[in-house]
Amino acid sequence: MRPRHLSVVLHATGKFELEKEVASLGAYLELCLNSCMPPNPRASYEEYADIIRAVGAGHCVLVSDMGQIYNPTSVEGLRMLILNMLQQGISEEDIDLMTKKNPAYLLGLE
Repeated sequence: MRPRHLSVVLHATGKFELEKEVASLGAYLELCLNSCMPPNPRASYEEYADIIRAVGAGHCVLVSDMGQIYNPTSVEGLRMLILNMLQQGISEEDIDLMTKKNPAYLLGLE
């Protein structure tokens, strides 16, 4: 098997031109709940939905980036992010792609 040369942009936060450019080059954008959490959110759920629509779910990965003692568990964080993406109109099919299929591909499991 040939090695993969993949890039993941961590904590993407709505700089659309840059994100569109790196996604067009094959990079994946990591969208994490932690960036939307108070007290100092760096992104919003609306921005994440806009990013997904702009670059396509095929170039995004949803993660919680939780687990710190003062935050929800990783599982609860991902549930919260998924719920908010559904509320923003992101389809279940796209969420499945961003939470299961894209991560599996990036890890070489698919």
